[in-house]
Amino acid sequence: MNIIIPKNEKDFEICDYFMKKLIEYESGLDSSIDPDTNVTGFHKNKLANQNFFAAYAVADKPVGYIFGYIQTFKGNGTTTNRVFVDTLFVDENYRHQGVGRQLLNAFENWAAKNFGDDYEIELLCLSNNADALKFYQKLGYSQVKQTLRKPKKGANL
Repeated sequence: MNIIIPKNEKDFEICDYFMKKLIEYESGLDSSIDPDTNVTGFHKNKLANQNFFAAYAVADKPVGYIFGYIQTFKGNGTTTNRVFVDTLFVDENYRHQGVGRQLLNAFENWAAKNFGDDYEIELLCLSNNADALKFYQKLGYSQVKQTLRKPKKGANL
């Protein structure tokens, strides 16, 4: 398994593809997520800024992807630097094979390169995505916040 840091148009398109796959998947778990969201060019634009990170995993083909960023610098209302995993997606045929763990390791290496040991990682996970919750808990993540939402009238969550 190779972890690729995007550097060219083809790489950015692969990252856009995986973000679109995650949006489509999560729209089935959360009706407020629009499955038709256009992500074309997202990574090319964001990754021009060094405060953002993305990588994708390749086995015989691209099989997973991660995207995150620096959320808060130490002293800006926090006692440590905080990085945020915005998106992690692994192709269903490659789950439970260490791909997600390798992508998170690449993200942690990026965070350590920026902050040494003085950082913590946050991420959001849909409460009804049991597989993802189990995966993150297995890697040492714990719940520290809970998001509550009041839907617009007539909407289902």
